[in-house]
Amino acid sequence: MSPNIVKGAALVALLALALIPNGGCGVLNCEDFEILQENLRDATVGTPYEAQLTATSPCNWFEEGVDDQYVQWSVTEGALPPGITLDMDGLLSGTPAEAGSYLFTIRAKHKLRKNAAEREFTLTVNSAG
Repeated sequence: MSPNIVKGAALVALLALALIPNGGCGVLNCEDFEILQENLRDATVGTPYEAQLTATSPCNWFEEGVDDQYVQWSVTEGALPPGITLDMDGLLSGTPAEAGSYLFTIRAKHKLRKNAAEREFTLTVNSAG
């Protein structure tokens, strides 16, 4: 089979996937993508902290939530508490260094689709003891 036929067939398959509805959503675009967590539990200075964020979509293409390998996470506004980081898989972790109330916005972007979701969070870090 010629390479041009293979490339053409692959292009047709990608276009079909982009245009065929999947539970009411095109494969490359689903507007109802969202971050599931509405708030975060409090943290304590000097105590290790972890919170796994997850995203979901009503598109049937997803099972229970979105496969982590397809979502990139980032902080778009504000700042995480000193000592806390957000990794590319949506894990907030670390050991908070300073007490306070920290307001920030987290973005979950689907790597294959055009959609993204943002949610504002407040993480309260309490003093130790």
